[in-house]
Amino acid sequence: MAFATTMIIAAGISIQRTSKKLNDYSLLTDLRVTSNNLVEIATVFLSQNYSDMPEPLETQWESFSEFVTFISSRGGYEGVLWQDAMSDVGAGTWWLLSDENLSEVTDLSSFAGFDSRGVAVSKSGDEYSVISWTEKAGVKRFSYGLAMVDTLAQVPALILGDIDREFDRVTTTRWKGYEDYISSGGDWINGSVVLLGEVVVNSPSSDLPFIFSGGLTAYHASFSPEGENDEASYTATDTDSTSYFAALLKDKEDELEGMTDQIVFTDENKSLFSDSTSTFSPDSLISFELSSTELYTITFPMDPTTDKVDYDYIDVSCEAGESGTTKYSIRIKAADHTVNLSFNKNVKIVNSNTTDLAHKIGYINGRYSISVYGDITIDTNLIYGDSAKDFVNATKKGNGPEDLKTLTNPIKSLEKVEELFRKFELDRDYLSLSALGGDVINTFGVGAQGEGNATHGVRAIFGDVKALARCEYDEELEEYYNCVGGDFLFPDLKSVISGNKTYTTKLTQLFILGSVVGNSFGIDGSADYIENFFVTAPSAGDLGGTTNKIFSLVGLRAW
Repeated sequence: MAFATTMIIAAGISIQRTSKKLNDYSLLTDLRVTSNNLVEIATVFLSQNYSDMPEPLETQWESFSEFVTFISSRGGYEGVLWQDAMSDVGAGTWWLLSDENLSEVTDLSSFAGFDSRGVAVSKSGDEYSVISWTEKAGVKRFSYGLAMVDTLAQVPALILGDIDREFDRVTTTRWKGYEDYISSGGDWINGSVVLLGEVVVNSPSSDLPFIFSGGLTAYHASFSPEGENDEASYTATDTDSTSYFAALLKDKEDELEGMTDQIVFTDENKSLFSDSTSTFSPDSLISFELSSTELYTITFPMDPTTDKVDYDYIDVSCEAGESGTTKYSIRIKAADHTVNLSFNKNVKIVNSNTTDLAHKIGYINGRYSISVYGDITIDTNLIYGDSAKDFVNATKKGNGPEDLKTLTNPIKSLEKVEELFRKFELDRDYLSLSALGGDVINTFGVGAQGEGNATHGVRAIFGDVKALARCEYDEELEEYYNCVGGDFLFPDLKSVISGNKTYTTKLTQLFILGSVVGNSFGIDGSADYIENFFVTAPSAGDLGGTTNKIFSLVGLRAW
């Protein structure tokens, strides 16, 4: 009995100690999560009010030295580096955000259980240091966020009618050596967005700046969970979707008709395929109008242009003639201006590799505007030669070797996505793809049958891409009907990822560095298999546009 009593007492002490440790861990986690939340809430407030920040800052924050001492004592040498990094922060002046400021963003009642909390903001140029703290039961923890004012493009990144996709905010975690590992599906559209149909957002409206950083205009948007300020978070529009895109189609066709034809390829003059097209004027149009073919193939080179080697061209080919099996091809060289081409039948876009085309890179070296009276099928990645290394390096971890021919790895760091967006601007290279009365179809499958037996669902397209439906119009009823085309489709993406045994550790990602314009996006359900939809628009392009400054959080650390 004495032994049993002793063991029970010992077990009780052990349970108490374990319980205390668990309580301590729970408290620390609660404090860190809360301090991170405060930084994010402050960022949303500042994104709406940073221009009203008092200048010069005059408020003293006496706890800054406590913060520096705290972070420098943790993490060994990392703490020393953080102490050095903070030497230029603050300069003794701060903006201390009040509860009144933060309550403009969210209800603060969930923070009532803490003994103290707060947020201090310091500014240096276009960089903002956002420091928060929370304290409970004598334990205090801090978080640090780095925010920046970016000059972002106001070229519309998305103009869509119906979209079968539920938007969400990208979430990150510390994993595999990353501080900001992209751990979930989600979207980031950097540029203004116009969605003329119903929009579903699987996040609260307060997350909208992290999803549509250039603002959202929509017919109607629903959020999860619903909030009181949902309707105020975006601009409502009642623009008729079909009429809007019909006008865009007419504008594009009027533009093509207004150009001076330089070369017209027909069945009667197929000999022109042997001629050079090195010289033509900016307002000219190279037209392919063969009736004996059903498909043209445009091949982009697999190498970016360098100082020593010139890859400034695209190859156009088709099978035509009486039997429909004679191959014709021509190389079209780039010029100092945009080269305009039109095609009367469907077009397939590939790269010059001989195997696994869908995962190879086709390089856009020069400026091309390609209009197709039919479908455009994209069976390759399309990257500006000027931006090749920036994009490929973003998919790597560390300083591994560069593979400038293949793109199979997703970008795993949200900071690298942000850096890629920041660097993207139009220089020498440019691409416009327009499917007029057709769809834009992205294929991912590789192998002999191309049935989706690949293991990767990563696709990057640089350029402005349009899919515009062609409709008949009833003047008496004043409405459109029998519309054809206008959709963005991904028909084999489901089979690609379902055959990927390591799918749980890989992300399907679609990158558009340019813009997406069309009547619909993935209405066949294929867009559901895109985990991350990343789009950024430059400050130039055939859509025009201006620039706008926006406040964004680029890094977050909790102690």
